[in-house]
Amino acid sequence: MSYNLEKILDAIRIEGKSIIPGFDYDIDLLRVYTILAMYFFQDPRFEEISTNYSLRKGLLIRGNPGVGKAICLKVLEKFLRKIKHPDRFTFHPTTDIIQEFRIEGEKALLKHGMNSFKKNPTTGIFEFNQPLIRCYDDLGLESKQIKYYGTERNIMSEILFKRYDLFISKGMKTIVTTNYLPEEFSKYYDYRIRGRMREMFNDIIFEGPDRRS
Repeated sequence: MSYNLEKILDAIRIEGKSIIPGFDYDIDLLRVYTILAMYFFQDPRFEEISTNYSLRKGLLIRGNPGVGKAICLKVLEKFLRKIKHPDRFTFHPTTDIIQEFRIEGEKALLKHGMNSFKKNPTTGIFEFNQPLIRCYDDLGLESKQIKYYGTERNIMSEILFKRYDLFISKGMKTIVTTNYLPEEFSKYYDYRIRGRMREMFNDIIFEGPDRRS
């Protein structure tokens, strides 16, 4: 796939305007969108931004409420889908994931774990060399403990653990947005999750003012 960073950023800006009239980059937005464009188009300069950055990892996008994390990922989801990018992803608010689990139970967990692979269009069989990228928006806002047949379960923690296993074995990437600081994950999720998140995510800080005001 041909790649010109400046043209990609211009195309993303146009896509942003289709979602939010008047959308444009300020200095903080330009920084984040540039980093993400480099990531999705496998620009080796991405790995020069930080010693911990790797193109094989997923993304952890952290920032205060209102800075534009969700809009950023919605714009990118729409743009990547429009150009049929091979690494396009699907966007899932974590509150919707909890509702899916309440309705579908274990089937919902499978969709975000072992069944999170592309299907062969002819056979309908999962292609385990083609994992699906999923984005979980606002990790931390969902209900942490859900009762299921009398047992309390932390659904997003279970999903992240499974996707970590699939990241290690199949290269499955995951994208997460959150208002949490890294040390807060251990308070609300399994204490082991923080170490795994360092392995599976590039940690990107989204700075700027509350853009919803």
